[in-house]
Amino acid sequence: MSVLSETGNISEAARCVGLSRSSFYKLRSEDDEFQRLWRLAQEASIDLLEEEARKRATDGYDEPVVYGGKVVTDPLSGKPILKKKYSDALLIYLLRSSREKKDKEYGHGASEITVVISADEGEL
Repeated sequence: MSVLSETGNISEAARCVGLSRSSFYKLRSEDDEFQRLWRLAQEASIDLLEEEARKRATDGYDEPVVYGGKVVTDPLSGKPILKKKYSDALLIYLLRSSREKKDKEYGHGASEITVVISADEGEL
């Protein structure tokens, strides 16, 4: 199951142990222990994805600078010039996902917040 936990790819995991994808699924449906290990492997795979998403959202990642459709390189070293990029979309997703997990864990349903805006503070 290490291939499944590292890649999340069922076809690749089945191929690595010499099974077809359908045989892999059949084994899961017939063997409770295999089903348990499958579930643990998928959870580990998701943990790896979440870890990478968190890194990209908070630590950022390097992306080459492009100008005129071409990668800009350092004139002395010839290496691409990189700029640090961050993913706000991943950060928002991780926050939303974390909040949903906490709400489920503590038995909270979705809550609504009402905001009232008034020109006169006395009306609030």
